[in-house]
Amino acid sequence: MRIMLVGRPHADTAAQGRMLAERLGVPHLVVDAASGATDAAFTERELAPHAAGFVLEGFPRDLAEASALDDVLGRRAAEIEVALYLRPAGSAPTAAEDALLEHYRRQVVELDAEGGVEELHERVLAALREALVAA
Repeated sequence: MRIMLVGRPHADTAAQGRMLAERLGVPHLVVDAASGATDAAFTERELAPHAAGFVLEGFPRDLAEASALDDVLGRRAAEIEVALYLRPAGSAPTAAEDALLEHYRRQVVELDAEGGVEELHERVLAALREALVAA
């Protein structure tokens, strides 16, 4: 399964990324904004080996990066299956988040990031099951 986490990094996102990757038996790939990871070469080199499955955090951050990711996965007959947006309490998506949510609109699973880590994880798993059944 190929899941990307959409949104600003926060504790809920990081914890859910780690927990999902462990649960699914796939790598948890964290791309730090400071790494300068924005080009197609990075996408090909770092993400392509994991095209069979991953939980991706911190990338893509904009539509150009999303396009590069889509191209790399498409060459392997793969795509992002779920774009998980954990909406922080009391905040609206940024313009970049809105653009990514629109780009991946068929794959978006959006949840309020409320409650404890375990409670949120159970809601994430239930939402993923529902999204995959609907697909």
